[in-house]
Amino acid sequence: MSKPSEKILANYDTTTLRTQLTSELPATITSVKAKIRERREVYQEAEQARALTEAGLMTDISAEVDPNTGKAAYSNEKARAAELLVRKAKDEDYQLAEQGARAARWAYETAQDELDELFTRNRNYLAALNVIAAELNLIAAYEGQDAMQEIRISGLSQDEASAVKAAVAEEEEY
Repeated sequence: MSKPSEKILANYDTTTLRTQLTSELPATITSVKAKIRERREVYQEAEQARALTEAGLMTDISAEVDPNTGKAAYSNEKARAAELLVRKAKDEDYQLAEQGARAARWAYETAQDELDELFTRNRNYLAALNVIAAELNLIAAYEGQDAMQEIRISGLSQDEASAVKAAVAEEEEY
């Protein structure tokens, strides 16, 4: 036959919470952190490829010469920036590099979101365990009072013990 405290703990399912907090969540967090490092590196490489492609376009724009005047085709910064936007929209290599960088960034941010969710779950489990601990402390304190009353009552006659129990029960109603 199990003790009342064992039944209470079974109702709270503290074993599952303890397992989650001590082994499952830490292992998952470690795994997701490794995934984030990988994805961050892939994202940085993809972003670098995109930036290099953009730099190549900018170099071409800066080096372009107007055949009629022999001067730079895009002589001021605004003209070069506008031409860069046009070329980025048309250049297949740039489009592919930008799509790769965007996909890598999405994968990296998704893994970061997954880690944030794990940390939130960890905090929620800790909060749940704190509530359970507080409830168990209240139950233990209450059961401790009952046990002390039983000890005190055991030295009395049966009529005296019944009177004490009735008074305690009446007090608990209020």
